[in-house]
Amino acid sequence: MNYKKVKEHLAKKEEAVKNLMEFLTNENSYDDIMECLAITQTAAMKMADELNIYQKGRTDLEQFVIFFDMVQCLMFTIKPLARIAEQEAEDGE
Repeated sequence: MNYKKVKEHLAKKEEAVKNLMEFLTNENSYDDIMECLAITQTAAMKMADELNIYQKGRTDLEQFVIFFDMVQCLMFTIKPLARIAEQEAEDGE
């Protein structure tokens, strides 16, 4: 990659990180998102269990588990950015 493309690539990454940190600061905190994820995961698994009872095991719970696992991994990956966003918000006050 030439210098211009590398510079453009880095600028795009910086913009994406900035937007994510703004979201974590202004929209919902990391802890709020994790709490919502836990509540949603519990509710979805309860519904899936009930469907299994009525449909005699025909519901594919594996897809629920895979989806929530991916989201949790994503959340754990952005946790350091969330902590930086919290610190910046506190420093700005």
